[in-house]
Amino acid sequence: MTNYAIGRQFEYEIIRKLKELHPEALVMRTAGSHTAFDVWAIVPNHLDPTTGSLHLIQAKTQKTKTPTKQNREEWEKTKLIKIPTVLTVRKEFWIKLPKNQIIAWGEEK
Repeated sequence: MTNYAIGRQFEYEIIRKLKELHPEALVMRTAGSHTAFDVWAIVPNHLDPTTGSLHLIQAKTQKTKTPTKQNREEWEKTKLIKIPTVLTVRKEFWIKLPKNQIIAWGEEK
């Protein structure tokens, strides 16, 4: 399987997990866009349906058992991206490690 196919498969796994957690969410994959984020999700707030949060997710797969220095550097760059805050924005960085272990970092604005 190519690196692209492995990454795409992980993006679809993230989409499935987000839809399980938030069935009412709008979840999108930015296929082949080479943007800063691979998956986007708009999740309505249960207490106030006129509000919600925007999840911007960078997906990475790797063979090492722990996040790498490069992962942390990319996460720091991701946090610097300026986004107009119309919704509550949650930037996320997901890493799939061996044995289906997933690490996710997040920050709400």
